[in-house]
Amino acid sequence: KQAKKVKTPVLLFQAGKDTLVTPGAQKEFIKRIPDGQLVVVPDIRHEIYRAPNSVLQPYLEMIFEFYDSGEKVLYDRRNADGHSLHSFERNGD
Repeated sequence: KQAKKVKTPVLLFQAGKDTLVTPGAQKEFIKRIPDGQLVVVPDIRHEIYRAPNSVLQPYLEMIFEFYDSGEKVLYDRRNADGHSLHSFERNGD
């Protein structure tokens, strides 16, 4: 109910193999806010910031792009190992 009051763009990262946080609530939150993106980082557990550099670098680049652009520019990026870092807009596309 309160999520619709969020006026700031939100970029939310989800670890694909997270066993501490379930993805359902994160997906639901992104669907309910006016301007949100959910990025799923596959093959990573809970703490994405502690991932290998091949994952960490594109993760940080996405964050900086988000802050710099103010727009939804993250659709399908590949890390150095060729793994895809997927971004889903709030409608689930």
